[in-house]
Amino acid sequence: MRTAASVSPAGGRDGGIPDPVLGGHGPAAACEAPLGGAAGGFTFSDGEHLDTAGRCDPGRGGAPELLAAVVDDRLEEVQIDWDPRPAVCVVMAAGGYPGKYETGHVIEGLERAEQMPDVCVFHAGTREVEHMTVTAGGRVLGVTALGDDLAAAQRRAYEAVRMIRFQNAHYRRDIAAKALAGHARAAN
Repeated sequence: MRTAASVSPAGGRDGGIPDPVLGGHGPAAACEAPLGGAAGGFTFSDGEHLDTAGRCDPGRGGAPELLAAVVDDRLEEVQIDWDPRPAVCVVMAAGGYPGKYETGHVIEGLERAEQMPDVCVFHAGTREVEHMTVTAGGRVLGVTALGDDLAAAQRRAYEAVRMIRFQNAHYRRDIAAKALAGHARAAN
């Protein structure tokens, strides 16, 4: 079973736009990302880059404004500031993914997770049915968290994941582990 995973360390190749692929796994997938409810319907072409979208500072434009500017062909008008802190994204997938999986399972705990500081829950395979959010795809949610360091981002992401429940949910439990091990080796 492979699910998407991504880690976005602070900075980037040149200190500018962050390098989004450290630790990325899994095939590209479409991801509809409501971005905390602010910009429903925008589609990301690669679920592994949700950590980078989570670092797009909502205080000055943010990901919803950036995506709207791309659609409206006015990208040159938008000022985007990147949060310098590292981000970790844990993809919550439907049981059976990437093979056959069921849909229509009610998702609980979203509101609580989304209220956590520095957490953004990106919706990939969800839909609304009778005022409830239900599963509607294999990659269901991308739970992204920022932290003062990579370990803090990892802890916060998994804390948010543990708040969210749906039948047969699964996710990798080793997200950012390789990056953290690399940081530890580099420090020694």
